[in-house]
Amino acid sequence: MRRRQRRRVIIARNTHHLNRRGIDMEDTEFSSTERILLSVIGLIFLVVIGGLVFAPEIFWDDFVKVYIWDPIVKDAGKSGDAGYTAVNTAVYIATMIAAVIAFQALFRKWQLPVDDKMVWALIAWVALAPVLRVMEDADYFKEGIDVLFISPLIHIHLAAWLILSAVIGHIGRKNHLSMLTMLLVAYIAFTGLLVLPSVHTHETGHAWILGGSIAGAVMIAVVIHNTWNWHEIPRSMLAFAIGLITMGLGHWAQLVSYSMGPR
Repeated sequence: MRRRQRRRVIIARNTHHLNRRGIDMEDTEFSSTERILLSVIGLIFLVVIGGLVFAPEIFWDDFVKVYIWDPIVKDAGKSGDAGYTAVNTAVYIATMIAAVIAFQALFRKWQLPVDDKMVWALIAWVALAPVLRVMEDADYFKEGIDVLFISPLIHIHLAAWLILSAVIGHIGRKNHLSMLTMLLVAYIAFTGLLVLPSVHTHETGHAWILGGSIAGAVMIAVVIHNTWNWHEIPRSMLAFAIGLITMGLGHWAQLVSYSMGPR
C-alpha cells in the first residue's frame, strides 16, 4: 500500500515537472512556423541589403528610389503630395505584418511584459507619431530632417527611440535615479538633434517651444515618479513618449499662437 502511494506521489511530481518544462519551452522558444517566418524575413532582409550594396542599379535605381524614396522626398516638400502607389503600399503592409510576427515572437522569447501597462506605453508611442507628423505638415522641420518625419521613416526611427527607451528601462531597473538620468539624456538628444535645430528657421517665436521642451523633461520625471510599481520597461517607454508628446504639443501651441497673433 505504501509502495503504491509513493509511486503515485513520484508520478505526480514527474508529471508536474514535465508540465512546467513544457510551459516554459512553449513560452521561451519559437514555434516551427515562427522559425520559418523569421528565417524568411531574415533572408529577405539580407537579400535587400546585399542588393543595395552590390547591385544598386537594380535594387536602388529601379525599385527603392522610384517607389520608396522619391515619394518620401516629394511628401516632405511644400506640395505634400506623397505619391503613394500600389507597390509602395504593398511593401509597407508586408513590412508591418513581418514586424508584428517578429516582435510578438521576440517579446515572448525574451519574456517581456505583455500586459495593460505595456499597452498604455505603446499607445503613447502611437500617439507620438501624429504629434510629430503634424509639425512636419506645418513645414516646421528644416530640409534634411523633414524626411525623418514622413511615413514610413517616421515609424522606423521612432521605433529605434522606443527600443532605446526600453533598453534604458532594463539598464536602470535597479536605480530609479539612473533610469531618469538616462531618459533625460535621451530626451535632450532627441530634441537637440531633431527638433530644436529647426527653431531658428521660422519666425514663429520661442516662448511656447521653450516651455514645452522644459515641460517635456518635467513630465518624464513625473511619470517615473508615479509608475514606481510598474515593470521597468513599459515604465521607461511611457515616460519617454509622454515627454516627447509634451514637447511636441508645446510646438503646436507656438504655431497656433503665431497664426492667431498680429502680423
